[in-house]
Amino acid sequence: MPKPIEETPRSDLHDVLHDIVDRMLAPFGKTSQRSPPSLLGPNYPIDITKPNQHDSKGAFLAELSVVEKAIEHAEGFLGLFLDLGSEQAPAKDLDRFEEAIDAKIRSASSPAPITSTTELIRRNIAETGGLNGSLWVMVDIHRAMKTRLSELEEQRDQFWNVSHRAPDYYARAIASRLAKLFARETGERPTSGSSPVSGAASTSFTRALEDIFELLDIESGSRSPADWAITNLTEDDFRPAINIFAATRNLGFPTKLGRPTLGSIPETGD
Repeated sequence: MPKPIEETPRSDLHDVLHDIVDRMLAPFGKTSQRSPPSLLGPNYPIDITKPNQHDSKGAFLAELSVVEKAIEHAEGFLGLFLDLGSEQAPAKDLDRFEEAIDAKIRSASSPAPITSTTELIRRNIAETGGLNGSLWVMVDIHRAMKTRLSELEEQRDQFWNVSHRAPDYYARAIASRLAKLFARETGERPTSGSSPVSGAASTSFTRALEDIFELLDIESGSRSPADWAITNLTEDDFRPAINIFAATRNLGFPTKLGRPTLGSIPETGD
């Protein structure tokens, strides 16, 4: 069994979580996708933060409104450039427009020495194609907002429309994230179960969930959160992660410079 989270160094937690997920996926010939640490820290196989529990319903509704409007505006922004690549606006028109905007972004970029990560990111975008790079960032923001919207919609049911004793929200969140990873990687619905003799978890999904619960000091039993997470899976959760850069090669939008396309805008969060 893994050590509790307070006994596990942050640098080791990445490997421990990936090992747990690898054991879960092993019967299906899969492994977790291990990525090197980002500037913000380790890339865990699932998000292990606690769900955002707002102090009031007003605060919850305020964030929900911001996220919904952000999605709407992001789709409108990206849609403008998709229209530029339509039959009414040939590719050469988009190329001319992109060159003009890229030049202005480069000229606005400060020539001063880089002193922060933010400055480095902005300089890289300016020097490698300011408009195109910004569009890809907007695609990522749109995806993140869609994922956050799904979380908020779940929180609305969990936190604000509850007339009974509240469940362990953290346990449910972890179970849901692990179930979605399982479904995405295997294309199958995870199952939950326990041994009638020992009571121990009897499926790879529930065994992994128990290990993660122990690691994160979640004292709730795994069976109820596992059943809840499995029941709440949607069709979108079974879709494999999309390589949006590869996908652009098979779509009609001009892709000479690998621009985002309509297919790059996911309908739901990953």
